[in-house]
Amino acid sequence: MEQLRTPTRIVWGEQDQWLPVDVSAAIESRLSAADRILVPSAEHFSPEDQPAQVAIIDFVR
Repeated sequence: MEQLRTPTRIVWGEQDQWLPVDVSAAIESRLSAADRILVPSAEHFSPEDQPAQVAIIDFVR
């Protein structure tokens, strides 16, 4: 994973019970061109839990 240089946006639910937030931090730390957005009040399925918040995320850098 460390060799991936493609810009990557990690979108993660702040209340994810299946894969806790610290997992997203570990993934971000292994990707040199990654950034992470935590979606407040969202669980594992962020787009379903908080569609309005996910819809405004700028996915193109």
